[in-house]
Amino acid sequence: MTYTATLNEGATIGGAGNPNTVKLEYSNNPNQGGEGDTGKTPENKVTVFTFQLNIDKKDEKNQPLKGAGFTLYKYDADAEGEEADKWSLVGTEIKGEDLTSFTWEGLDAGRYKLVESTTPSGYNTMEDIEFTITATFSDEDPVSVDALNVAVTENPNLAEQPVMSTDRDSGTISSTVVNESGAQLPSTGGIGTTIFYVVGGVLVVRAVVLLIAKRRVARR
Repeated sequence: MTYTATLNEGATIGGAGNPNTVKLEYSNNPNQGGEGDTGKTPENKVTVFTFQLNIDKKDEKNQPLKGAGFTLYKYDADAEGEEADKWSLVGTEIKGEDLTSFTWEGLDAGRYKLVESTTPSGYNTMEDIEFTITATFSDEDPVSVDALNVAVTENPNLAEQPVMSTDRDSGTISSTVVNESGAQLPSTGGIGTTIFYVVGGVLVVRAVVLLIAKRRVARR
């Protein structure tokens, strides 16, 4: 027999987790329609852990920045379809004119992607942040979180990679994301800068050729 349960809004985040026990009570007399003497299976106990993501939005001066909105996705390697179809939405977009901090509760271990789906006016949209949450647990009773870790996937379009910190006891993952104002050229490593380098190189070569040609004409 398999049973499932869903954590509600009262679930404990991190810490000692959420212990749950289950047992099956059954009739020893199949002719009594479930009445009469019954037997019971031994209790089965499990502890379910859940985590929380906290994101603070700031500008290039390290000041809280309003007007952003974020959407969180989780990756399901077993989902059917193309790679893009394997990302499923976690809740809905979180946004608000006065919001500068964003929180997602009820996360478990797995691979996630944070997308800035609404960008403050006058600022550049941040690059998507992909990260993986892992946790290890003690073998004692009660079970507890031994370690909570998060690994951020390196993004070649970013000169400085995002940093995420964890707190095992509170079960939280925290990070600060920054928007820069004004026009922004493609970051180092992107195809945009490669095009600029190629065009610039061609112009330099052309200038050198023209200079040599002019000198030859002058000598004649």
